[in-house]
Amino acid sequence: MRAHVNSRWFIFYRKVERLLQVLMPSTFIPLYTMVTFSRIRYHEAKLRWHWQKKVINKGLFFFGTLIAMGSTYLFLCSMSLRPLHYFRRPWEWLTSFQKTGRVSLQTPWS
Repeated sequence: MRAHVNSRWFIFYRKVERLLQVLMPSTFIPLYTMVTFSRIRYHEAKLRWHWQKKVINKGLFFFGTLIAMGSTYLFLCSMSLRPLHYFRRPWEWLTSFQKTGRVSLQTPWS
């Protein structure tokens, strides 16, 4: 238990829970608060906590994926003057090999 409470993930998760409780006090209530400071039954509190945990995990996954995709796009844009030009029209890139008669070792963005 002590190792779990001191982990960075748990501390981050608690901060997210506190933020959601401040933004939506009637919707998101931490498990400890539901069990000790309310009249919600323990079984109902655990069910509600599992729902809240699932929503938080899906939200974190969504924002993490969004950040990863955005940073990948910005990385590709910084490498080329025309961002993702060859990914938008792959048939033009493939037909350029047929026109020259040889395969170029040059990357599409250089």
